[in-house]
Amino acid sequence: MECEICGEVPEATEVHPRKFDDTYRLELPYEGRFRCSETGIQFCVESPTFIEFELSSWEEYLGYLEQYLYHIVGPLFNITIRYGRVSAVYLPHYVCLRGGQVDTKRFRVAHYKHGNMVLETPAAVQPFYVVLKEPTFSPIGVVMMRTLPGIFRKKIPTHGAILIYCRYITGYTLHLYLVPQDPSLLKELHKKEDGSGFSWVAKPPQTNTVYSRRRYFVGGPETARINPRDLKLRFHDNPSMYPYSEIYLLDVTDEISLTVRCTQSQSAIWDVLLRREDLGSRSRPVTKAASYGQHFVDRHREALISRTSNIDPVLDYLLSDFILTQEQYDTVRSKGTPQERMRQLYAHVRAWGDPEKHELYQALKSHNRALIRDLQCSPSPQ
Repeated sequence: MECEICGEVPEATEVHPRKFDDTYRLELPYEGRFRCSETGIQFCVESPTFIEFELSSWEEYLGYLEQYLYHIVGPLFNITIRYGRVSAVYLPHYVCLRGGQVDTKRFRVAHYKHGNMVLETPAAVQPFYVVLKEPTFSPIGVVMMRTLPGIFRKKIPTHGAILIYCRYITGYTLHLYLVPQDPSLLKELHKKEDGSGFSWVAKPPQTNTVYSRRRYFVGGPETARINPRDLKLRFHDNPSMYPYSEIYLLDVTDEISLTVRCTQSQSAIWDVLLRREDLGSRSRPVTKAASYGQHFVDRHREALISRTSNIDPVLDYLLSDFILTQEQYDTVRSKGTPQERMRQLYAHVRAWGDPEKHELYQALKSHNRALIRDLQCSPSPQ
């Protein structure tokens, strides 16, 4: 993550979490400062430390925040320290501190303990993070005090992102979201759209600094039907109800340009070229009914064996997650071609349950994204 105004995220040793359903696990091997590669949260530890956490929903706590007049400005983490000592936690926030007159004294860390909200003043407020020293853990996240009621509230400069999802039936339907850079919100939107048969379009999501209480205009080709044309950045919305702009294109012959502009300044905060291949197959997407009872990696076994090209990082992931044993890993790696390696891998997949198959799916999606997106939009094999 970086911002043209705030600069880059401070350096820390990046660690890749092991994921089990919605739980992230970090094994930090020695004293130092570490950053989770998926969520951005950072920990300073004084000894080898094992941490588990989940990205939680703010929804059940919105009443407290309304009562105390606070904005949500970062994800909510539910953190457990299994062993070791954490001397400081760097909690991510998405306020662009240098994008306007931001009073850092308005930042607080919200804890939820025994049914009550406790507001704690952080030790420091930095671009991208607030710092809490000698922390105790419960559901915890960054909030920001509102200054004035109603129309007199200041606009909050924000590190934003544009997310696009696509589905083809009789034409291309795109859902375009303008969101703050909040990994918990992104996770829920991915889940919602995937459940509706939409696939994420892998384009750079980062915007220029965006502001709450401003409107942003979505522009596209003349042939596109866009509704609504304008969006506002929102902090408190339930992910299942988060607003988006729907873009319908009967066909894409070559490429199209999409732009999002601030209606006040007319300056572009984000633009992208979408090519036909970015949008995946024109075949009708698989419905849940068609795939009921059969996992994605079983349903598309033949295609995954024949078309997966980037297999080694997938195997590395499965080994590090203890899904493959070292002996199984070595056996698969000993095969000559990617097709032979995938065929050998499937000899082990037969004994797996859905949780292990889901980890394989996630690894394939990370390292063979175009293939997985195409299969998601393809009819189920007979």
